[in-house]
Amino acid sequence: MNTLFILLAQAEAAATTAAAPQTGAAEGAAPQAVPGMGGGIMGFLPFIVLIAVFIYLSWRGQKKEAKRQQDMLNSIRKDTQIMTTGGIIGTIAEVHDDRFVLTIAPNVRISISRNAIGKVMSQGATASDEASKK
Repeated sequence: MNTLFILLAQAEAAATTAAAPQTGAAEGAAPQAVPGMGGGIMGFLPFIVLIAVFIYLSWRGQKKEAKRQQDMLNSIRKDTQIMTTGGIIGTIAEVHDDRFVLTIAPNVRISISRNAIGKVMSQGATASDEASKK
């Protein structure tokens, strides 16, 4: 532990002597930059880029997930077997704009919100299937 403090003190002392102005320099001369010491925003630039990439990837993933969820909800038709987010498994009996009527047992129907659909277990009849039956 003491060795760590000694090394830190030596590094600090070396940094302050390297940053001190040269006494032999002319009075009107501009101060010289110390090579290898990036200051200001350039030191934080890699972190800023890393955070920006992380935010972009997170946003992109959320957007893909929302699109997948919306496509799943749009594909649900009558006689589609689904599982709700609460774990109830049933068959869609009626489709409305903001809700579904779900048959969970013979003569047992419940009304659920569109947002309560967790997973489509099996697809029901599509519009083309229903047209071909006629």
